Amino acid sequence: MAAVDEIFRVKGRPEERGLPLLVNSLAQAEMLTRSVPQNFVRLAMAFWPGALTLIVAASHRVPLKVTANTGRIAVRWPRNAVVEGLITEFDGPVTGTSANLSGQPPCSDADGVFLQLGERLPLILDAGQTGATVPSTMVELHGEEWKIARLGAISAAEIAAVLD
Repeated sequence: MAAVDEIFRVKGRPEERGLPLLVNSLAQAEMLTRSVPQNFVRLAMAFWPGALTLIVAASHRVPLKVTANTGRIAVRWPRNAVVEGLITEFDGPVTGTSANLSGQPPCSDADGVFLQLGERLPLILDAGQTGATVPSTMVELHGEEWKIARLGAISAAEIAAVLD
């Protein structure tokens, strides 16, 4: 829990905003969810790894603080070899919030992270440009019901085409 507290401190992130978790397999994602809706599997199979974040009921394994005490978790399998390697190295999901002060523009390289957070961090891993200029699309699932929570790299029409 100390690591979670540190993320909130470093980013100046309000504790009412949960932390997304990054995975490197569908099986890892399923372990984080209380029950896996069929639409979760459909979307994951269509867009993971990639720029899709799925918001679902969290399993009891996920600390409530990570969910901002909502019992819901945001899960994503990013298309990034460095992040996938870290998940493998740590043998499980890692938190995946953007590298910036809360409310500030996200950083796309280590220099930007250093400018915003350098004094607050003991280490910055420079993996080059992220290439991400558009955030992930966030889809909230309640059972088989769904809604777009944030439009991003994947369009609403692409989501609907998989689910309808």
